[in-house]
Amino acid sequence: MNVYIEDAIFDNLIINFVLLSLTLFSLRQKIKVFKVFFSSLFGCFVAVLLTFFNFTYFLQVLIKVLTGLIMCLFVTKKFNFANVLLTFIVFLSFTFLFGGFYFFIIYLFNGQMINFQTLNYNFPVNLKLIFVLLGLYVFFLIKAIQVFYKKQKIENFYYNLVVFYNNKKFKLKAYLDSGNLLQDTQTGLPIIVVNFNTFNKFFLNKISVLDFLTNKLNHKIKGKYIKVNSVMSNSKMFIFEPTSVYLKEKNGQDKKLNVLIGVASSNFSSNFEVLLNPLAI
Repeated sequence: MNVYIEDAIFDNLIINFVLLSLTLFSLRQKIKVFKVFFSSLFGCFVAVLLTFFNFTYFLQVLIKVLTGLIMCLFVTKKFNFANVLLTFIVFLSFTFLFGGFYFFIIYLFNGQMINFQTLNYNFPVNLKLIFVLLGLYVFFLIKAIQVFYKKQKIENFYYNLVVFYNNKKFKLKAYLDSGNLLQDTQTGLPIIVVNFNTFNKFFLNKISVLDFLTNKLNHKIKGKYIKVNSVMSNSKMFIFEPTSVYLKEKNGQDKKLNVLIGVASSNFSSNFEVLLNPLAI
């Protein structure tokens, strides 16, 4: 089987590009196509040049290791030894993984690998296509794992609250906000914050937006205004005392919270209704 130099370069270029892209993606580093392309091009030219020289086995291994390090050094964002070494180890791991998969596919269907250096093989299917498809599969697999663990991490900050007020029971979703350290200066009680829509549910929609905007909630509800230093549009926040508030802990137990409730001037994420004060738990 004849091997053309342009085919060998093109094959190696695609494979190096996929491997480097997956390496950077798995390490959450920004993929700069320009750098990845030229790093891949450098790697494939070295691979092709090695076929024209009769180096000893150990010298070939040394050249390949140095080539891989240079490729990783070129695409790595932070130029320090630890970061480059980590990138190289991950790049090497993907190389072994995909190389093993290559051999598996070829020999599974009675193909023949003639020269792995130039990707010279006897096989009816173009392995570049299989390689790219495998790269896309690994890409989406890594992405799915990252999304899963991110969701699991965020879930640790969500809590279920039960608020009793006006002889009513309200089940609310709360998010533990490390930035909410509000306390009432008179009682010292921590303040949990709800948005106006949630606040309005406590009073069966009898509170108008005008009352809220003109700071007249204390005319209709037992409570008071306090000054706050925040990014909210109002410099005052209305706070009131609920009948009781219970937090559903991770072990399933209910914990009573001694808190006051404040009303925010802006809506929260649709995933929660309360900003939970860390001082409250």
